[in-house]
Amino acid sequence: MSEEHEQATAFGIRQWVGTVVGPILFVAVGLGLGTFDDLPFAARWSGAVVALMATWWMTEPIPLWATACIPLVAYPL
Repeated sequence: MSEEHEQATAFGIRQWVGTVVGPILFVAVGLGLGTFDDLPFAARWSGAVVALMATWWMTEPIPLWATACIPLVAYPL
């Protein structure tokens, strides 16, 4: 395989960081840690989904199309 193909398929440090930081932000915002504790329940969890998606869009631990589908699953729950 070529070096370019290996780089394109490798799971780099950016993806690992996003895999860990995204869910941590999701839980922190959803539980109202920090300055988010005065928001209503639905607003906190909507913000948590946005924080997770923004982190995963920037770090790309999963494909962008899969990240874009997160609200389709999360918001009805």
